[in-house]
Amino acid sequence: GGVGKTTMVNAIYNKLSSSKFKDACLLEDIKENKHRMYSLQNILLSKLLGEKENCVNNKEEGRSMMARRLRFKKVLIVLDDVW
Repeated sequence: GGVGKTTMVNAIYNKLSSSKFKDACLLEDIKENKHRMYSLQNILLSKLLGEKENCVNNKEEGRSMMARRLRFKKVLIVLDDVW
């Protein structure tokens, strides 16, 4: 810890998300997030699709919805601090 990895991730994300991708999402502190996988999928879908609420109730439903809704989109997803 403390060597600037998150700062570097943010800088790279900001550069790539604005120039190369129409839709992008950065989720920080994943290991600190006590949500279940489907909650993270809901957050990702909401940020990428610009929708308030996506009702994903389990990880398989989330996987299917992400595949279906993001299939033809060029997206950048960055997960920081994953263990």
